[in-house]
Amino acid sequence: MSVDYKEIQPQLNGMWVEILMMYGIDVGEFRGLNTKNDFCPCCGGNDRAHWREQQGRVALFCRSCCADSMKSPEDVIMECTNISYNDLTNNLADFINHVPVEKIRQAKDRSKAKPTRNMPIDHKQDFELVERFMVGCEWCHSMYLLGRNAPNPQKLPTKNNTDYFPMYNENGVAVNLVKYVDDRPVFIAKGISYGALYTIKGSNQLIMVTDPIDGILCWYKTQATILIAFSDDNLRYSLAVHRDLNPVVCSRDSNILDEFQDDYATRLLTGDSYGKAGTESEFKINK
Repeated sequence: MSVDYKEIQPQLNGMWVEILMMYGIDVGEFRGLNTKNDFCPCCGGNDRAHWREQQGRVALFCRSCCADSMKSPEDVIMECTNISYNDLTNNLADFINHVPVEKIRQAKDRSKAKPTRNMPIDHKQDFELVERFMVGCEWCHSMYLLGRNAPNPQKLPTKNNTDYFPMYNENGVAVNLVKYVDDRPVFIAKGISYGALYTIKGSNQLIMVTDPIDGILCWYKTQATILIAFSDDNLRYSLAVHRDLNPVVCSRDSNILDEFQDDYATRLLTGDSYGKAGTESEFKINK
């Protein structure tokens, strides 16, 4: 029975590095969206080729044999092995049929975890570490935040009496975890994940803050959806790449608000007046 490749192709997303390795083609290590320049598996040129990942698929660019376009992984395999299109399709169908469902899910999540743009040099994320760590966590309401008079309306993953805030990228995949030590954020991925946020779900109105306690207090006052960035640099980055969100920017630092007051509604936070103790008249948005 013939296999329709269009039906199986989406199931291969996120697994192309492993598939290419089965045919003896080593993609190498990705740094952001691209691998570093290396030899081309097709023409053999030294330091002329690199791979690019996009939405779970990879493609080859070579300045010698495909300078004006990129070769699909299917084309690279057929060119390097002389396998026919039909045989390749049947091979890939057999590959999918022998891959456990859980592994396919993990591959898809791993694909969604990868950045869709080149990131700042200090960007850190570790989808696999986060996934393994959260398996051992219990999801519960934070007693620490309750003691700070800021009970989180949502449960958090907790381990060894420590709360962790998941940072989700634009595809909804957790790529980092944040805990607080002496009121300072500590990231399990050893640094900030730019563009990734923790969200407290609420109304269609959006508010972006850096501090989770400020975000919780804002939620109790407004019932808005709260986006928590955990650092001023990530707040700046997230506003720059997600301009369609158009949130109210809230901070206790007037200098931060001055950066955005021409483009966004802003609100200076003082005390807990933006939280449960505040009055309606205290919720004023500066434009």
